[in-house]
Amino acid sequence: MALNAMPNNELVDMALGYKVVALVGNFAVNENAWEHTIDALQRAGWRFHLIDPDFAGNSINGHIFLSSVEEIRQYVPLIQIMDSTQKSRWFDLASQRMEVWGDIQMLWMHKNNAVTQRDRDDAHAYGWSIIENECLAQKLDN
Repeated sequence: MALNAMPNNELVDMALGYKVVALVGNFAVNENAWEHTIDALQRAGWRFHLIDPDFAGNSINGHIFLSSVEEIRQYVPLIQIMDSTQKSRWFDLASQRMEVWGDIQMLWMHKNNAVTQRDRDDAHAYGWSIIENECLAQKLDN
């Protein structure tokens, strides 16, 4: 079964096995969501990267924000889009990484992000699946 044809709960189970993620978005939009997710990732022992072009060089909990997913020099199968304020910008950042690395398997849309059919179509065009209506931090805390 193709990843983009799998039910959401199966995609979640698969994504939780990756144990590495890049959080992409605008930190200033929802600092609490970022902090909660980072704390959950640290408790669960995940490797993670923080991406916010507008906050690059700043740090939180000892982790430095990068300006692009292309700066990550490790395998990154999962991207979590933390906010929908500039969704096309975040999709563009992920697609740029795909052109070089080809490693992204899934996009996990933060629970409060509305996902449109166009988002799904764009993701599927890159071969990505989208996890919707789930909170990564809550899944890690369970």
